[in-house]
Amino acid sequence: MTYLTLVLISVPIFFSIILLLRSFFSFQICALCSATAVTWLALLVMHYYEYTSDPILIGMLLGGSVVGSMYLLEEKVPEQYHVFRLPFLLSFISFGYWLLDGIVPWLSILILLIIWLIASVLFIWRNTILLKPFVQEIINCCKNW
Repeated sequence: MTYLTLVLISVPIFFSIILLLRSFFSFQICALCSATAVTWLALLVMHYYEYTSDPILIGMLLGGSVVGSMYLLEEKVPEQYHVFRLPFLLSFISFGYWLLDGIVPWLSILILLIIWLIASVLFIWRNTILLKPFVQEIINCCKNW
């Protein structure tokens, strides 16, 4: 059985189990996101214990979780904080890569810190005449396309 076949079987099974659990307990989680996360976590554990795994498939599932996390953040976080979308996205992608690769390059941490610093400066000075139009463009980037 290929790992793709395993995913095509496990995601619907986990999805159904989580939907069932949601009906008995009062927690609000997305069954699809959770099923995807449980699947890539299981594949990641198999990868760490050197079972044959498919890092491309794990990466694709991780990417789905990254996008899902971005949607959740966008929904839950007030609009003024959307200036941090890019740093969050790059941090989630980096975290997923580091999970899969097992190595955290210092240069990537430094670059992320610089990006977070720039976003923080933009956020702090978002209402200045010079930066307000640019910050508004950043906030509106996912709305107006």
